[in-house]
Amino acid sequence: MTELQHCEGQMEQEKSRLEQERAAIESDRQQIEEDRKCLEAEKAVMMKNGIGQNSLVGLNFRGEKTVVMKRSVLCQIEGSMLAAMFSGRYEDNLDYDRDGNVYVGYPPSVMVPLMDWLTGRQDVPADAEFPDVKVPEGMGNIWDGAVSFLGFSQFFPCQPH
Repeated sequence: MTELQHCEGQMEQEKSRLEQERAAIESDRQQIEEDRKCLEAEKAVMMKNGIGQNSLVGLNFRGEKTVVMKRSVLCQIEGSMLAAMFSGRYEDNLDYDRDGNVYVGYPPSVMVPLMDWLTGRQDVPADAEFPDVKVPEGMGNIWDGAVSFLGFSQFFPCQPH
């Protein structure tokens, strides 16, 4: 009889644990649904304001060179700083030059090869091999800093300089 009561107690504890786990999962599901709705609303606002994936963004690299990129190219690496910067969420926090281009404090000798790599990468399957970018002579530390800051370290491991 004692053993049966002990088993019943364990079953009640397990039932309680499962109910708590189910409640936590339901709470997570509701949060995900709310986040999805917010994202859809944000997307609708972006599209209304002309900030779509095919909109163009002017980039001013340290005042030395200006390039224009598609937003979709800049945002293709999910989770990267570059994707966050140009997602439409932080437009008011970016620095702009007098012509409305986003100011980037890295030199064009570092940023142009990175922009070329992103442009070429957009049409290649995610698991495909893609050629390395030649780091400009004498710019290894700046390259590593830019790659790290922009969230591309998984593609360009730091090299000895």
